[in-house]
Amino acid sequence: KIISASFDKTIKVWSRKTRKLIKTIKGHTAEVEGAAVTPDGKRIIGYDLDGEWDFLFGWIYVWDIKTGEQIFQLSGHDSVVESVAVTPDGKHLVSASGDSTIKVWDLETGKEIATFRDHSRYVNDIVITKDGKLAISCGSEASIKVWDLTKVWEKNRVNYTPIGHIEEVNAVAIAPNGKWAISAACDFRLKVWDLTNFSEVCTIEIEGFRVVHCFAITPDSKQIFLGFSSSEPSTEIRKMKCSNPRTKQETFAFLSPLHLGNFMVVTPEGEALISGYWEHRGMKIWDLGLKQEVGYLGGHEEEVSCIAISPDGKYIISGSHDTNVMVWDLETEERVLVLTGHVGFVNSVAVTPDNKYVISSSYDYDVRVWNLETGDKVGVFRGHEGTVLDVVGLANSRAISASEDKTLKLWDLTTKKAIATFIGSSGFKRCAVAPDGRTIVAGDYFGRLHFLYLEG
Repeated sequence: KIISASFDKTIKVWSRKTRKLIKTIKGHTAEVEGAAVTPDGKRIIGYDLDGEWDFLFGWIYVWDIKTGEQIFQLSGHDSVVESVAVTPDGKHLVSASGDSTIKVWDLETGKEIATFRDHSRYVNDIVITKDGKLAISCGSEASIKVWDLTKVWEKNRVNYTPIGHIEEVNAVAIAPNGKWAISAACDFRLKVWDLTNFSEVCTIEIEGFRVVHCFAITPDSKQIFLGFSSSEPSTEIRKMKCSNPRTKQETFAFLSPLHLGNFMVVTPEGEALISGYWEHRGMKIWDLGLKQEVGYLGGHEEEVSCIAISPDGKYIISGSHDTNVMVWDLETEERVLVLTGHVGFVNSVAVTPDNKYVISSSYDYDVRVWNLETGDKVGVFRGHEGTVLDVVGLANSRAISASEDKTLKLWDLTTKKAIATFIGSSGFKRCAVAPDGRTIVAGDYFGRLHFLYLEG
């Protein structure tokens, strides 16, 4: 099933298989800010923002997903609920609020069993570790806090409060190895924390940059690639040392590009990185082993706006404001195809997992597909009523497109038809597919992530 929460004060349950609406849950008295599902799939937790502009409070509702009936209404926060997380065993709910508190709820009884009060301002986000023992929260007072959920009855519930950020923390994540938590803030810093002893492993200083907006961690947890804005672009790869502030010893180091461009991709074997620039008309190839630029691909008449690499690592695909899509041989660094047809800026390019098709999207509302080997046009896919900002290639000759028209569309590249449409409450800006080829994640202009599962 797929669960959606809306500003129309409802939560809807959809069938992943038939893609039809199963149930509409009504009962919220204000716009539903978000929702979560218990691990057993039996309950939905929705939270909304109620009250007047000068006095806001957040309600949390627990619903039976099968019957649509309300099980509990949880009240206690004095401001908007910003985030919720359910423990892996499904027994407890943790909520973070603008009232600077975190609350722990018993999902069997609906009772509040603990309140964490160590934040001094808005609590922006909260996550729970896979073992369910720790919760990590970030607050607008520039702090990260780690809470021991196994000790919720103890008076001093803050397990550790990492200190170091001096501006608002806007993102936290747990590394795939389960050893580290990473935080990014508006103070030009990225911090890594050891979850075994809650000590700071390192601080990465981002000189000359305003904000680290987001970051991605490689599966081996050894490299972090940053997304940020800059007033003075740098074109070098720096080795950013991570030294423990207590011991002054280097624990390990990240090799990460510092503003190598407005977008970047890494080759499948992880040996090279290709970066493109809005300010320039080409792309640079960086050897991640040599830590230096080893090639340049130029040919577009206007700035490069997007790039992709074929899954087999043979080709680089670039899209530009000149409305063209170009295909480059990575080994020879020669241009092999120029794909024309769009009448607006090209926003996104992608390649299907089987290396057969190139997919592109544009300001002209169209999605275009070409044969990667021959350059022949496969088709023009129309149906969006707004700019298409992102595309992703899927297995079995399918593709996903994300548009400003508030829709995600699933396309069959063989029949050239849209076989499913997901409608959101805001324009979609980015989408991605998980390694399983079925889980789709899409981000919208409200800052929300939507998770969809494809069947068949």
